[in-house]
Amino acid sequence: LIGFLLLWAQTDAVKKGITAPGISFITIPIIVVLFSIFTFIHRPEYMNEEKYWTSAVTHSPGSSFARRALGNYYVSKGLFPDAQLQYATALMLNPELPEVRNNLGRLALNRAEFEIAEKYFRQEIARYPNSFTAYYNLGLVKMNQKQFDSAEFYVRKSISINPGYFDSKNDLS
Repeated sequence: LIGFLLLWAQTDAVKKGITAPGISFITIPIIVVLFSIFTFIHRPEYMNEEKYWTSAVTHSPGSSFARRALGNYYVSKGLFPDAQLQYATALMLNPELPEVRNNLGRLALNRAEFEIAEKYFRQEIARYPNSFTAYYNLGLVKMNQKQFDSAEFYVRKSISINPGYFDSKNDLS
């Protein structure tokens, strides 16, 4: 905040606008105090990841990005039904949001719903052909279905897109 204010104070518009004696010494502290108050008021929203993303969804219910992020948080805590709801809502709000279909497919894969998972992964790949995680996850579906040649193909495809993707490399070794 202070760095921003210092840069802002060096702009020509500000220098010309606050050249009267003493104005800059009053204006800048007022701005710092206002930003500090604003930050203090919203401090609870930034205390942890759950509060942050829940607040983001509450304040911007139409944000597909916030819903996807809240879904990711729920997955990290094992709250899969809550994650499913957030991902489905994100997809409804923005059908082009990357990784949402992949995330929904991953949830279906975890429930051993292989056909549903495959559908989501193929949809993600159709929209984002460089989605190495979707190819990898499709390989996992094929492994679970005992279609090992197909599984190897998709895992290798994942590696060809992202040679550093550890999960893919690990599964081929």
